[in-house]
Amino acid sequence: PKGLLVGTHYFLLEPHGDAARQTRFRHGEDFRGLAVPLAWPLLVRTMGPEYDRFNRELKQRVESSRGSP
Repeated sequence: PKGLLVGTHYFLLEPHGDAARQTRFRHGEDFRGLAVPLAWPLLVRTMGPEYDRFNRELKQRVESSRGSP
């Protein structure tokens, strides 16, 4: 049902470092709705490892392509 549990995934790219020559990448999920307190443990248990895997793989890809055009 509408409003019971709503998740919005986001990506943010922010200037970072000296003279903003670097970029900080942030991503996450905002959850709203009546079921969030009840569903939170399940969300953390199921989605947490997926976020961790995404972060590791993204880091590896970015670091392996440094200096590439």
